[in-house]
Amino acid sequence: MALLAYLAIAAPGRFHRRDSLIALFWPEREERRARDLLNTNLSRLRAALGGDAILRRGPDEVAVNPDRLWCDAGAFDRAVAEHRSEDAVNLYGGALLDGFHIHDAPQFDYWLDVERRRLRAAAAGAALDCADRMRVTGDVLGARSYCERALAISHSSEADLRRALSLLDAIGDRAAALEIYGSWTRRIRDEHGSCPSPETVALAARLRGPALAIHDGVRTEPERQFSRLASAS
Repeated sequence: MALLAYLAIAAPGRFHRRDSLIALFWPEREERRARDLLNTNLSRLRAALGGDAILRRGPDEVAVNPDRLWCDAGAFDRAVAEHRSEDAVNLYGGALLDGFHIHDAPQFDYWLDVERRRLRAAAAGAALDCADRMRVTGDVLGARSYCERALAISHSSEADLRRALSLLDAIGDRAAALEIYGSWTRRIRDEHGSCPSPETVALAARLRGPALAIHDGVRTEPERQFSRLASAS
């Protein structure tokens, strides 16, 4: 499964050298044994998917046949590249191979972690692009929905949070922006023991206007920090 995922996602349609696959999946194995393992796994994939699902180019290169195998990650990347943001958001179903792990292949784990973060960031960006389109058309509920989706995907990205707050402010829904800010702040405090940066706190304070740093009559810790910073400056 790991081999199939890598061939389908890492530069789909591109041929990969057998040596590079061996180094990725069996770095500690003796070369002959590693080549036998690679051949065995490729044979299993052909048996499961069809003989033409895995292509060869000479004795040393293999690739997934894109005409025989559809991959949601590849379709997602194409949607992002073609600025089909709504399609991209719909295609993103969560973290890539969530919970998947194989033993003794640290380079594969590293590649998988990088891909997870890349796809997550792209999906959150696509959701915010959709929110921006809703802003242009005046669809307040749609903009809020996509902002919430973006922040659920990106989870702890302050850059995405600030973009979402600014979008909702531009469409005139400051109440939603402040509600989202409050929820996000409580979550990162509870889950990570951290608080927003002064830049993010300042944006929230601007959205509140005259009620600077007052939320339900009580200042939150991030806002107290912002007030101290403001006083010090």
